[in-house]
This record gives sequence, structure tokens and C-alpha cells, in this order.
Amino acid sequence: MNSVTNKKSQKNGPGWPDAADHEVFQSACAQSHSAVQWLARLANSYQVPASDGSHLHMIWAGEGCAVRTNEIASGTDVEMRLPELELQFREHGTPTKHIMALDDKSPAEAEAWTLIELLHRGIDRDKYSKTLPYDVSNLMSGDARHYQTHDIETGFAELAGWLQAAAATLGDAASANSKQPISVKFAPEHFSVFVRVHPGGDRPAVGNYVEAGFCAGDTKAGEPYFYALTKPGSATAEKLKVSQIRKDRLSSGDIAAFLTIESRLEAL
Repeated sequence: MNSVTNKKSQKNGPGWPDAADHEVFQSACAQSHSAVQWLARLANSYQVPASDGSHLHMIWAGEGCAVRTNEIASGTDVEMRLPELELQFREHGTPTKHIMALDDKSPAEAEAWTLIELLHRGIDRDKYSKTLPYDVSNLMSGDARHYQTHDIETGFAELAGWLQAAAATLGDAASANSKQPISVKFAPEHFSVFVRVHPGGDRPAVGNYVEAGFCAGDTKAGEPYFYALTKPGSATAEKLKVSQIRKDRLSSGDIAAFLTIESRLEAL
């Protein structure tokens, strides 16, 4: 188990979750990033591959603070819920009886549960593969480590709060600059919620778009951040880190101003 335990949380700026101890928060982010790869493996195994990796994009279900795959078989999808760190299959939108609460479970146990659930549904297990099109060597695997939510609940609560608030902010900012409804998606590689807005509100055959998101799994950054980029055009994303948001007590309106979706669309 991890040795990280809860410490007193601190009040944050307007509209954002209270801040847990940094080490506790980072542990929650790292464990959640590792756990969601079980959904990514299912998506990669059973979705039609896309050259841009979009077959791995998932649904952000804000009403339940859940990441959800698209259907991996007829009527079947899988979700991960925060702050509980639970996995569960769903049949035609209804959660099944078998919940995998990851606290005190190893990645090997999560894999065994996944394979049993596939077997129960008659889903071809020969198609299932742990291989992903990106590097996960720094994430949890095997039996050596166990997921731990007990005693670090404040970290998972902060992560869930940031994802909920970020998704709402991103959705509002995107919808204000599009004639079409914009849904918030989730990308497992860097544990990001994001939106994409296309010029004129329609998705073209060749992608020109503005992407704005909130990333909680970029280990090089050291902490979560909002970002914005333009395709084609941006070599790297502009970033606004959580620590800066807290320091300056920025609001969701300030975040929308940072993302500059409208001006980015005009430049495409």
C-alpha cells in the first residue's frame, strides 16, 4: 500500500475544490490515471482503431463523475467512477451487479475481474489485449502495488472536484463558440477531459479545430493544468497550472479568457 495519508485540506479560490495535501492529491491522480487504463484497454481491444487515436476517447459522464467507454459490445460499456475509484460494466445503460472497488486491490486483480466480466457476457476474450498505443510503463501493474483510497479520500475528492468543475467550464466555453452542441470527452493517455471546437461548428473531413482541456496525468508538469491548442498550428499547448489558479484565485470566467477559443477559431 501507499504510505500517503490524509492531511488537512485548504480552502481554494472561487468555484474550485478545496486543496488536499499535495502528496495526497498526486497519489490520487496517479492511481486514477493507472486505473482508467483498464477502460482504455477495453476500448483499444474492441473499438475500430483510428489512426489519430480517437477510438480511445471516452465519454465524460458529469452527472456521476464517471469516465465511460463507448460500447465495447452491443449494449455494453464500462465506467470508472470517482472519487470512489470503482469500475463497473453497464448493460443498456443500467449498471450491473458486480462493482470492482479498487481500494486494496492490485492491478492483477483488476485484470482478473475484467476478464471474468467479459466471459460472463460472452465477449470474445481473444480480442482483449493489455497493449496500448502509448507508454504506460510508469503506471501501476502486476501485484507489487495496490490501489489505496482509504485514508487519502481528500485527494480523490479534490481530483473529482477539479474534473467536474473543469468539464463544466470547458463545456460552457466551447458551447459559447459553436452553433452545435459540444460534448466533453475524456482521453486516457494523459487523464484529460477536453472539448474540440471546429470552425463553423461542423467537423470537417480534414481536422481544423481548437482543443481545450484539463489534464491531470502529465507527470512532466508535476500538477494538473488547463490547456489550449490549435490544430494545425500549435506545436505545444499553452498551460495554466492549478497552483497558479489557486494563487491568483482565478474564476471559471478567467479560465475561459485564458483558453481564447473565439480568437483561436478566427485564426483557423
